[in-house]
Amino acid sequence: MSYQTIADKFELTANAVRGRIQRMIEIGVIDSFVVMPSLEMIDSDVMFALTYTDGMEDTEEFISRLGQNPMVVLVGLGACVDGNVYTVLVQYIRSEGLNRITSFLRNNKEVTKVDAYPILYKRGGKIQLTKADLRVLKVLTEDARLPISEIAKQVGFTSRRVRKILDHFLETDSIWTAVRWNLNVSDYIQFLMKTTYDERLIKADELVKWLKDSYPLKYWDTHFSAASPDVFVEFVVDNLRDVEQLQRSMKRAHFIKSASPLLRYSELKFQWLGERYLRNMISEIESKK
Repeated sequence: MSYQTIADKFELTANAVRGRIQRMIEIGVIDSFVVMPSLEMIDSDVMFALTYTDGMEDTEEFISRLGQNPMVVLVGLGACVDGNVYTVLVQYIRSEGLNRITSFLRNNKEVTKVDAYPILYKRGGKIQLTKADLRVLKVLTEDARLPISEIAKQVGFTSRRVRKILDHFLETDSIWTAVRWNLNVSDYIQFLMKTTYDERLIKADELVKWLKDSYPLKYWDTHFSAASPDVFVEFVVDNLRDVEQLQRSMKRAHFIKSASPLLRYSELKFQWLGERYLRNMISEIESKK
C-alpha cells in the first residue's frame, strides 16, 4: 500500500503516516519488510513449540543455537516458574519436517519438554514462477518497499509490466509481502494467551468474532491448533494489570476451559523458510546464466 492509501483509511495525511512508519522503524517496532512464497508454494506448514528447559542454559547462546535451524522463524524467552520456557515459531515442510524439528528441539541437552502445536495458517495460492517473476522478486528480496517505478528501473522492464507481475502475485495470493514487528520494544506488552475452548459450545470463527468484539483495543491475532481445541490469542496491552484482567475475563466465558498467559521477556526473529527457499531459487537461476 502507498502512504496515501493507508492515510485514507485513518483520515491522516500521507506525511503523517510516513512519519509514524519511520519512527516505528527507528525504535524497532517494525523489525523488517519481507517477501516470501505462500505456504502452498512450498507445501509447508507452521507450528508453535513451547520448549521448556531446566533454566541452566545461557539464554542468548541457546536462542542462537535454535535459530541456526532453517525451520525456526522466531524464538521468544517467556516467564516461567520453574526453569525457562521458549515460544518457538517454526515453518516446516510435510510430516518429515515436523518430525525433524521436534526431534531437534528435544535433543538439546537443556530441554526438559516440548509441547508441539501445528497451527492453522492461511496457505495462499500457487503459481509457476517465471524468470521475469524471479527478476522482480530478486529486487524485492533486497528491499521489499521499493515502488514500482524503481523496480522497473532495476530490472529493465516497463512499470506496466512490473505492475502486472505484482498484481498476479496478489490475485493468486502466491507471493506475500509482510511487515515483521516486535511490539515488546515499545511501551506496550505483547503476549500470547494459551486458551483451550469447548468445541461443542463455540466454533473457531465465532471465537474470533467474540475476541474482536470483547477486546477491540487489545486483541491482535489468533493462532488455532490444527490438532486440538487450543488457540494462542495474541494481545497487546499497556501493563501487567491488563494481562491479569484479560485472563480473568476470558475464564468467565462459559465456553473457555482454560486461559494461561505466556509473557515474553524478549524475542529474536530469523528468516522464514519461505524466504530462504525464494533466495535459493533466485541463486539457481543466476548460476545458470
